Amino acid sequence: MRSLLRHPRARHDPRPAIAEFWAWWLAEGADGCAAALDAGDVHGVAPLLTGRVGRLHPALAWSVGSGQCATGRRLTVTANGDPAARSTAHRWFLAAPPETADWSYRDERGPALDLDFTVDAVGRTLASGDVRASWEPHEDREHLDVRLVHPAFAGLDGDAAAQLAFDLLDAAVGERAVELWVGAVTWGPDPAGGPGAGGLAELRAAVEAVAAEFTPAHDTDAVWKLAEGLDRHGRPVLVSTVVPLSPAAFPLFDRHLAVELGYPGALPGATELAALRGFEDELDAAVGQDAAVVAHVTVGGTRTVHLYGDALSDVEDVVRAQAARWTTGPHAVSAHDDPAWERVADLTRPATGTPGPVRPPG
Repeated sequence: MRSLLRHPRARHDPRPAIAEFWAWWLAEGADGCAAALDAGDVHGVAPLLTGRVGRLHPALAWSVGSGQCATGRRLTVTANGDPAARSTAHRWFLAAPPETADWSYRDERGPALDLDFTVDAVGRTLASGDVRASWEPHEDREHLDVRLVHPAFAGLDGDAAAQLAFDLLDAAVGERAVELWVGAVTWGPDPAGGPGAGGLAELRAAVEAVAAEFTPAHDTDAVWKLAEGLDRHGRPVLVSTVVPLSPAAFPLFDRHLAVELGYPGALPGATELAALRGFEDELDAAVGQDAAVVAHVTVGGTRTVHLYGDALSDVEDVVRAQAARWTTGPHAVSAHDDPAWERVADLTRPATGTPGPVRPPG
């Protein structure tokens, strides 16, 4: 829902830098960070981690917090809402060593186990219990538009206020849930009306309810939404999109592939529809775990199948080979780097909608 792209994406392979990070971590990094924390020197961790995480991608942010067990710690390296860094953060996580009693690892901030926490804002401590929220369903019903309310927002500039708002949201519902199920985010010292209101615990329950409605019952399933209408030329158009249509749902997939398939007539008849469905099934099987079909648009004798895939795989070659097997009409394939999934954003964005706020660099 939000426009999050801040860094132009340069094609590079982060895997050597990731391997270098984990080699350092196992050799000395984990022990060095633990020693600093055990000595009460929280600031001593920053010189050890900041530069090394920055070499993976300049947009990445890191934090060290409590792990699942009382004595353990968790190292989190996150894209901080920047889609250009999301695949690197996820590759970092997938390459992590096995968790131990001392350390666990994540590539996104999880929700706080205890919603009774504090954060620093405007030079003072802000208690989570003093934060109020209001929310209402976004026009697409798949997201909640949220407003956070606390007097501290009045004393912060735009980026600082946005960082505070997203820190609170991440703690309340988890970073991934924010990206998937929260739409427009506003904040301020004054409340705004809405059908939902309460504290962070009530907000968490409201977001979980939306997620439950649109999350498939099984991992092999997907929830799809169909829309019908007219395009700008007055032609009938059919649009199908996976729910949620978000890059956060597929953190490795930042390469957009569009497959255009021609067929006779304006909208496909039974024969053409069977051929299109058969092609899509074969395409799904061919790309495997390296890509996912996320939408298709049918209008004026052409169906455009939208996929996103792993830019470091050979999935583009696979898609082009599959497209060449389409014999019902002409075909074409285009490919672009698109970590923010901007090329499909208009498929669900209301004409009167406005993009959500940008998560500030962290």
